[in-house]
Amino acid sequence: MARPLHSDAVAILSRLQREGVTAFYHFTSVENLPSICQLQALCSKKTLEGVRRWPPMVTGGRGPSHSLDQYQGNWDKVSLNLTSHTPMAYHRKREQHLCFFVIHPEVAAWSGAVFTDANAARNDHIRGEGLAGLNNIKFEHIRSNPRPWDRDGWHRFVQAEVLIPDRVPFEYVAKVVFVSNALMVRSFSGRFRKFRQKLVIEIGRQVQQR
Repeated sequence: MARPLHSDAVAILSRLQREGVTAFYHFTSVENLPSICQLQALCSKKTLEGVRRWPPMVTGGRGPSHSLDQYQGNWDKVSLNLTSHTPMAYHRKREQHLCFFVIHPEVAAWSGAVFTDANAARNDHIRGEGLAGLNNIKFEHIRSNPRPWDRDGWHRFVQAEVLIPDRVPFEYVAKVVFVSNALMVRSFSGRFRKFRQKLVIEIGRQVQQR
């Protein structure tokens, strides 16, 4: 079902195109794929609570970050990044087997989408809706080479987020990227094998940004 669009929808998509943003990214542990496949969507924590699927097998953060998400108003949103090369993804993939959902950019034009200039759980982040919210994102840091030592520059602004209300259905997923074929086969084993037919699968250690 089509989602209502923000009044700035055309301007939002035009700005993203000018900035070279062709997709958004959501990473998760492969252990969460069975639940995601059953719901056929990436869902917010609030939506997962409503269908008794919260917490998932592997949560995307720890207790303090969940409290911050509730405080900041992120609990009913699906978090998407503008690049797959974020500090959080780098550290998380050292602890877990991850896969990346690559999302069509049109979701940014939906009514209720929120844009943040940094990690949405930070107390000092800036957020907003519409073109005014999108203008807070520092796209030069999204495009730049990683500079993890630059805490007040790249490290902060490369973690900008697009927060989508409720859920992102599979029809807006361009592809799912796994680091190896073996990991993909294991993730879609048994009764979840059928969902491989509903998703475009890609194998690669690096998620292509363009």
